[in-house]
Amino acid sequence: MKRKNALKPLQIGIYLNRKTKASREQVTGIFRYASEHPEWELHLFTRPDTDEDIARLTDHFTPDGIIAGHPAIVRAFRKRLRRNIPNVLIDYATRDHRITDSLVICSDHEIGARAATLFLNRGYQNFAFAGIEGEAADSDAINSQNQENGFSRTIRKAGFSCVSYHERPEPNTWHFVKANDLQTWLKELPKPCAILAHSDLLAQSILTACRKSGIQVPVQIALIGVDNEESVCESTSPTLSSIEPAYAEGGYQAAILLDRVIHRRKAPSTAQRKIYGILRTVERMSTQNVAGSHLRIAKAQEIIRAEALNGIRPREIAQRLGVSPRMLEISFLNTTGHSIRDELIAFRLRKAQELLRTTSLPLGEVASASGFQTLSALKAMFAKRLGRSMRTYRKEQRS
Repeated sequence: MKRKNALKPLQIGIYLNRKTKASREQVTGIFRYASEHPEWELHLFTRPDTDEDIARLTDHFTPDGIIAGHPAIVRAFRKRLRRNIPNVLIDYATRDHRITDSLVICSDHEIGARAATLFLNRGYQNFAFAGIEGEAADSDAINSQNQENGFSRTIRKAGFSCVSYHERPEPNTWHFVKANDLQTWLKELPKPCAILAHSDLLAQSILTACRKSGIQVPVQIALIGVDNEESVCESTSPTLSSIEPAYAEGGYQAAILLDRVIHRRKAPSTAQRKIYGILRTVERMSTQNVAGSHLRIAKAQEIIRAEALNGIRPREIAQRLGVSPRMLEISFLNTTGHSIRDELIAFRLRKAQELLRTTSLPLGEVASASGFQTLSALKAMFAKRLGRSMRTYRKEQRS
């Protein structure tokens, strides 16, 4: 009988807003944990927005554990069942830790510090933060405030000051409401100025305001967002630099915490708290140094990001820019310290690593999707640059 109970699947309800990159990546991390724990049976729902949706979901399904992006779903289950279900909230900033068993959140202070360090290393002396405001318990407003604290604290330690702009977004949108106020603020900033925006969508609004105000980005304003939502960052003009949190790792840590809570005999007396960090910083045109040959290199890097997976070659990049391959190669080497070919290979290898880490694609399909002409070429470069085989890397990442 004990063996039978041990093998009984755990019904895990996932309630996240799958419209955002953050939630999609977090779900990937949760699925990775579930693949390592066959007793987990996942039930994936889009996070409900209304009380009616919440009531319908709680009536439909009773999980053994919950991972959610908002405490409303946890409260609804408590109310219906008159008991607590083990739960973890992910990326819900709150000062009231009684609302959940565990919290997994991104280090917003680290995001702010990372952006400040990037700008300080570029020699900027004027800095600004654009964020949002809300009620005292508003999760997004708390995240924004934490980013601002990390940004401004790092700036002050370097001997500079930071000015801020806060806007209260309309319901269900991230766009600034008071466009005229935003344009006035941008015009009054000392130039050149480096700005951290709370999110990519807020940064997109700033780019729009700069265009309407005749402010040049990145010449007068350098701008970086948060999330690296590629559908936004690659479609703006200029393209948008962004800091990408390690969302998949956050989902994986949420699953670990939930498993611990489920297997305790009683719920923890205080909420456990786990913080995950930054995956990478992706620089695009909005933070590039555009003086002289740097503009040409920035454009070459833009082409590499857009076309590297399609097999583009250094000669074709030079043709796009209207210069000789030799001239572009020399400029690229002097500016970045490595060749165009090295940049192409590094980009393709990062894509191959991502696919090995997050998918079960056959190795041949990984090679094709990563821009390598043959699997043998990818295998050779993988071993040379990373010191191990693709299969070994995939096995390491999954363990």
